[in-house]
Amino acid sequence: MTTTSSMQTSFVSPSFASPVVIDGSQGEGGGQILRSALALSAITGRPFVLEKIRAGRRKPGLMRQHLTCVRAAATMCGADVVGDELRSSALRFTPGAIKSGRFHFAIGTAGSTSLVCQTVLPIALAYSRSDVADRAVDALVEVEIEGGTHVSFAPVTDFLTAVFLPVLRGLGADATLVRSRAGFNPAGGGKIVLKARPGAGFTAWKPLRLEALGDVVALEVVVLAGGTDGGPPEASSTAQKLQRALLVALGEHGVRVPVSLREEHSPNSPPGAWCLWVAMTTTTSTSLVSMIGERRGAAVDPVRRVVGEVMALVTTGSPVCAHLSDQLLLPLALGAGGGRFRTLPPTEHSRTNADIIRRFLPEVDIDFSEVEDGSCMVTVSVPKR
Repeated sequence: MTTTSSMQTSFVSPSFASPVVIDGSQGEGGGQILRSALALSAITGRPFVLEKIRAGRRKPGLMRQHLTCVRAAATMCGADVVGDELRSSALRFTPGAIKSGRFHFAIGTAGSTSLVCQTVLPIALAYSRSDVADRAVDALVEVEIEGGTHVSFAPVTDFLTAVFLPVLRGLGADATLVRSRAGFNPAGGGKIVLKARPGAGFTAWKPLRLEALGDVVALEVVVLAGGTDGGPPEASSTAQKLQRALLVALGEHGVRVPVSLREEHSPNSPPGAWCLWVAMTTTTSTSLVSMIGERRGAAVDPVRRVVGEVMALVTTGSPVCAHLSDQLLLPLALGAGGGRFRTLPPTEHSRTNADIIRRFLPEVDIDFSEVEDGSCMVTVSVPKR
């Protein structure tokens, strides 16, 4: 791993050393508190102390995925860290200067590479052109992350590439993400590569406006299956059932659009492993809802759940799903223009994330205004910097 040091882009004075003290059991109480705190600390230059990390979880404290987030952020900004060990319930993080360069981080399990990316992406984007003292230096930030790419309770990699990153590029980010290898539970073994180039920094970003869903122009059901000889029968059967259910649900709401079915194969993944997702393209945005291969007899019908999530966006006219809503809060709070978007009613996850952002950026206002049609208008207002 090679890195090139730079000056840090800060929103507060580097001499402002008073740490933000965070109760990790507050609100949703999960890993999002840690991920947002790490990114915001690296970017603002403000240290933090996190206590009671994931205290309410079945396995509290830092697991490998969370520990990878800590060490990745620390490496990228030269931070001093106390408490970075497995099952640690407390952490102190004192950031240094953000660096460019090429980085490699391996989770060591099927922990989500997408969630690690949530931490490192804002840090990579914070490295602006003005930070490059030597113009001859390649200021590319390249981060390779190994672990799980399609695992439960986390966005699949395809959500980042098809939904999240295109929105950020529309704001002004210069970043790409490639999945070079898929990774499923329990072994992991997947790999993603994130690349970001310095621009004018967050201060040049455009405001976001995503207030209407527009017309649905395409829906695609995609099956990603391990092995080389086609996916397991369960995956194909589930995909066909989902395709039919979507056609019926859309028709009941007067939406006439073909629902296509596509299969991909991951030869490096074990036979029997599979993930299925629905990508909905409208005239204003793209949404993606996914499911991982479920055991038969699951308490909740996964097809019904996915159809319900897709139709919730259609019936409320929301261009931003709950997952994208949560992920957009931090970049919009850092950007020059903030933003406004329509989404589904905010989850505890989103509200907790907003609280952490306010702790580091108290001048930023994040407002959730629920609308009678069942949607919610989220407005992120930032001062001139």
